[in-house]
Amino acid sequence: FNYNVTWKHSTRERLQASEEIGYEGSKLAIRSILKIPAVSMSDTGNITCVGANEAGTNSSTTYLQVVDKAYLRLSTPMDTVLEVQEGQDLELKVLIEAYPVILQK
Repeated sequence: FNYNVTWKHSTRERLQASEEIGYEGSKLAIRSILKIPAVSMSDTGNITCVGANEAGTNSSTTYLQVVDKAYLRLSTPMDTVLEVQEGQDLELKVLIEAYPVILQK
């Protein structure tokens, strides 16, 4: 059983990954773990994991966004002007994105 797992980054030359091999029930489970020490702004970009074996090749890509300071973004999926007749119910929704993550109390 031969396989190969590699990691690619849009700006970094060398990526160090480790592997954990075990079983989940009767299935072989291989986990490739990429760690980027001391992430910097230059690490922002696409990270792709490529796996290959005798069955073929597959890949998965994610985008890493490194932030340098806290932020809070509020957005609404609704129009900015709402008309409601008196006596009607109104429901307003706001999407909140924040870093660091807002924890519930």
